[in-house]
Amino acid sequence: MTEPRARIGYTSVAYVTEIFPKLFYELVPEGVLLQILTQHVSSHADGNMKLLHEEARATVETFVRAGSDMVILGGSPTNLARGEKALEEALNDLSVEFGITVSSSATAQIKALRAVNAHRVGIIHPASNSRNKAQLSKLSDSGFEPVICLGVGATFEDYNRISKNTALDLGRNLLEKDQEIDTLLYSCPHWPLADTVEILEKTYNVTVVTSFNAIIWEGLRSCGIKDQIHENGRLLREY
Repeated sequence: MTEPRARIGYTSVAYVTEIFPKLFYELVPEGVLLQILTQHVSSHADGNMKLLHEEARATVETFVRAGSDMVILGGSPTNLARGEKALEEALNDLSVEFGITVSSSATAQIKALRAVNAHRVGIIHPASNSRNKAQLSKLSDSGFEPVICLGVGATFEDYNRISKNTALDLGRNLLEKDQEIDTLLYSCPHWPLADTVEILEKTYNVTVVTSFNAIIWEGLRSCGIKDQIHENGRLLREY
């Protein structure tokens, strides 16, 4: 058996795990492997910093034993419960302790937006519009100018059942409302976006970043894999 080019560890809530591996292997270069662990939904809600750190450490330790070359901790609400600065410090501490890069889905998203030089950002996410304020604040606190945010209104369990046409129509509506947007962000990696990225980038001359593509980009680049991936947006093709 040929030695893998990289093993990427990723955590996800069980409800939506089913779609991630399929999309992962459709996108990554041959020889890149996914190792995945599910996490408890309860840890999203309780905000217990000690518990979050203990869970993260145990997760990374498991991935290291399994041979992961880097780890991305999924679940932005869980990650951001720490606050961005505290999250960065925790990830750095884990990276030093275990000797591999430890990142998060929230971190990957911000790094990807910075890589494409995003400024005025429109946001689409699968949750209800009650999450809009948190989505806008997250980007504003990271130095971007979030100008509009739209939620699909799906329940967490139904994220992976959202129609690709819904995602595309929302993107079109948002970009036609504000033609000064330079970057469109699809937040959350667990809903199918199919050809949405390429269609919107070519039609509206904007950059489209999805949480899923940001996670793939962060994983590959952290492992030294710089292959250009075509037909899935500028981020994976040019950066």
